Amino acid sequence: MSWIRSAQGALKRYENVIQLASVSSLASSDFPPGTGEAGQDTQNGNPNPRVRSIVIRDLLSPPSLTSLPVDNLDETEHPFIVSTTDTLSLKVSELAQDATIELVWWIASTQEQLRVRGRAYIVGPPNGSEDAEGSLRDQSLPPALNHIKWEHTRLSIFENKIGPALRASWLRPIYGTPKASYPSSPAASLPEKLPDSEKGSKDWLRALERFALVVIDPEVVERLELAVVPNLRTVETRRKDDKGRWDKEEWVL
Repeated sequence: MSWIRSAQGALKRYENVIQLASVSSLASSDFPPGTGEAGQDTQNGNPNPRVRSIVIRDLLSPPSLTSLPVDNLDETEHPFIVSTTDTLSLKVSELAQDATIELVWWIASTQEQLRVRGRAYIVGPPNGSEDAEGSLRDQSLPPALNHIKWEHTRLSIFENKIGPALRASWLRPIYGTPKASYPSSPAASLPEKLPDSEKGSKDWLRALERFALVVIDPEVVERLELAVVPNLRTVETRRKDDKGRWDKEEWVL
């Protein structure tokens, strides 16, 4: 069984919280107040590790970017793992500097762990100088990510994968805003929900201006199966021919 089937099954069961590790070369002056890094040395300018929990929204297959089916899955697919973020978050600047990532995905129901190495790209809203469909900003794209209607995908995920309460989070104070600026919780000026009925409203459009996708392009996936004895470890490496083929090696632990 391919790692793709394991991942899609986990999404179907809402086991979709993973840990994403990246590398930051940002200077301490680049961090806003209150983040823990502001005003601190950054190990003499050397890259520093960053890790955070994120929610996987979908597993998409080019060129149509449709969700991969659980049944009759073609295991030669080249899928993208898709999460979401705020364009004002630090991970956007960090990934623009270095797109190299590793993630770990623990799937409790099947006692599997996926470790994925690859690159992550930010899909933000289009601006006046970009194609009307939007593009991945400030990064060089692999061939499989070119010529895709990313803006259509971004809007679809915002409307169909994000609930009303979470949509409203893209209207909240920017990262590093002092708490004293918003003494009430929630602040009276901030909507608690952004329901479907608000589509096209001023708040809806403001939230979309900050809504971005994190598109993870897997290159190597290690799948550890702990429910079997002996435990099994499978490493799948995507070939460089852009045809979605994976080479597989298996070991017992």
